[in-house]
Amino acid sequence: MDYHLHAGMDEEDYADFIGAVTGEFSEALAEVVEVAPQDCFDPLLEVYGLEFNPVRLSETTAAQIAELRETFAEELENDAITEDHIRLAVSRSQARWPA
Repeated sequence: MDYHLHAGMDEEDYADFIGAVTGEFSEALAEVVEVAPQDCFDPLLEVYGLEFNPVRLSETTAAQIAELRETFAEELENDAITEDHIRLAVSRSQARWPA
């Protein structure tokens, strides 16, 4: 494993981080679409890239919020997903796994 990609996290911690974040996205989007946590992983990687880690999450920009909304809406074929849903998921993820 290339540790610099995961901000120095070992594989178990990284798996826990991914599980926490995808779970928060699944819950935040549940209001408008039923999505399993594992189905949230690809849209996150599309926006954050392979370097997705707690530091990258903590540095989420407004442009990334918009891009996440667009990516999730396209991936899940649901235009009811809003930037507010994405902001909620990001903020809950940041609170659950601070950088």
